[in-house]
Amino acid sequence: RVLSGFVTVQKKRLLINGGSFAMNGVTTSLLTMLNMLDYDKYDVSLMVIPDERSMDNIMKINDHVRVLCRVGQIPFGLGELVRHKSIVRRGLNDKLYKELTTDGSYKRNYTRSFGNSKFDTVIDYSGYGITQPLTLMQCEGAKRVIWQHNDLLLDLTNSQKKKRGVYRRSSATPIESLVTLYDYFDEVVSCSEAIMKTNR
Repeated sequence: RVLSGFVTVQKKRLLINGGSFAMNGVTTSLLTMLNMLDYDKYDVSLMVIPDERSMDNIMKINDHVRVLCRVGQIPFGLGELVRHKSIVRRGLNDKLYKELTTDGSYKRNYTRSFGNSKFDTVIDYSGYGITQPLTLMQCEGAKRVIWQHNDLLLDLTNSQKKKRGVYRRSSATPIESLVTLYDYFDEVVSCSEAIMKTNR
């Protein structure tokens, strides 16, 4: 069943990818930001992964926020899966991979997740990974924003965090691939001036 019209039209409509929503600095920062928004101006939808790591934090989300749970797998065909893995490895640096951002699999995943809903701004607050930013990019006409929380190169190559499973998929998303997405977002927002300078 395809949903439509469940966002409040008269307000600015925000769609935020909150990532794993596990206990970490990114989640804490997002929860704080959600408590500071003016909900007379913004209609906010937040996508999270519901599991044992995230449930306590999900219960802390501001009551004005519409929580959308990310479940299941992206509906890739075999050829689409091969192309997706190529994007993960190589990024969107040439014409072929730029065209793949409009691949049908990402459009299907957007519809699977959000129906026919439209948003004014889509925000990848997680700042890690490629799949969800590619999905958010399928929202036609929306302003695109992606967050940076840390020194990305240092963070994604941190062997201790990988051993602890902090970034379960980080080894599958090279930093070189991640940063190629930035050209397709209207704004890249750093959590501080120091991080902005480090990641330039």
